[in-house]
Amino acid sequence: SGKNRIIVTATKSGNEQNYARFGQAMANAISATDADLDHDDAVSVKEAFIKATDEIKRLYAAESRLQTEHALLDDNGDKLGSDASLVRQQTSPLKAGTVDGALASRVSIPTGQNRLQLSDEALQERDRLEAELRKIVAKELPTPELRKQALPILKALAKLYAPREEQSP
Repeated sequence: SGKNRIIVTATKSGNEQNYARFGQAMANAISATDADLDHDDAVSVKEAFIKATDEIKRLYAAESRLQTEHALLDDNGDKLGSDASLVRQQTSPLKAGTVDGALASRVSIPTGQNRLQLSDEALQERDRLEAELRKIVAKELPTPELRKQALPILKALAKLYAPREEQSP
C-alpha cells in the first residue's frame, strides 16, 4: 500500500485460506463489456473489481456455500482496503479520502487495439466534468433547465472522447 498504488486482494485477511476464485473473476471482468459502468469504452480497475466481487457473491450463492473470500481494494495508501460496497460509494475521483476507488477508477487495462487512451490531463478534465455533471443531475431540475445546464458539459466530454484526428487544433 502506498501513494499511486492500487492493491486488489481476493481475501480480507490471512484467515481466509481456501481456494480463491476471485483472480479468475477479476481477469474475466477486465475484458467484460458489461463491467464498463461509466460507458467510456474502457474497464477501469475499480469497475473490474466491482464486477468480479459481484460475480463471486453470485457464485457462492448459486452453490449455496458460505462465502470464504471477501475482496478488498486499496488505492489511497492508508493500508486499509475497502470492500466493493464501499468502493461503489467513491463517486468523485477528485476527492479521494478514506474510501478507496478514486485512483482505481482512473486506471484501466486496455484489452483492444482501438481503445482511446486519454492523457493524465484529459483524465483529470473528464473527472472534473463528470463531477460537475453529477452535481447538476443531483439538483433534480426540470428537464429544460437540466438540458440547458448539462449540454455544455456533455459537449466538453464528447470533445475529450473524439478521435484525435477529428479534434480541431
